[in-house]
Amino acid sequence: MRYLAIGLLALGLCACGDKGSQPDGGDGGTQPACGPAELDLVGGVDGEPFELRCPVGAQVLTAEPPVWILYPDEGGRIRFELSGQPVTGQPISAMVTLSLGTIGGPDLGNCRSDGHPCELTLEADRASFVLKDLLTSPFCGGEPVTGQLEGCARFP
Repeated sequence: MRYLAIGLLALGLCACGDKGSQPDGGDGGTQPACGPAELDLVGGVDGEPFELRCPVGAQVLTAEPPVWILYPDEGGRIRFELSGQPVTGQPISAMVTLSLGTIGGPDLGNCRSDGHPCELTLEADRASFVLKDLLTSPFCGGEPVTGQLEGCARFP
C-alpha cells in the first residue's frame, strides 16, 4: 500500500480557545467550527444531541485504495474510504467508520454494500464532512441509527 505524502501530521496539545460550535441560523441546531489543531463533531444520534471537541492527533491519506484517516489526539479514529481520488476543495463521497468509543464518542459506520453515503472535503489546512446512514456494529447487519453528524478538523 502506497502512502501519499499529504501527511502524517503529529500535533501536540493545543489551546482550543473559545471557538466552538456555532448556531446554524436555521433550525436552532449547531454546525462545527474548528479551532486550530482541533476536531469538532456535532449532530444527533437516535434523537440525542452529540458534540465532541478535541485536539487532532494525526491524519493519513493513502493513494491505493483512497482512504483518509483522522486520529483524535485523545484516541480513537475516523476512517473514510473514498469513492475516488480526492481533489482539494471538492466534496467526495465516502464510506465512514467512527471508532470513538474510547473517548466518549460513537462506534458507528456504513456498510460497504450501501455505497458511499457520506461526504468529505479536504483542504490544505482543513477537512469537513457529513456522516449519515450510519449503523451500529457490525456495520453490515447492524441497527440503523437516526440522525447525522457534521464535523471538521483543522490543521496548523
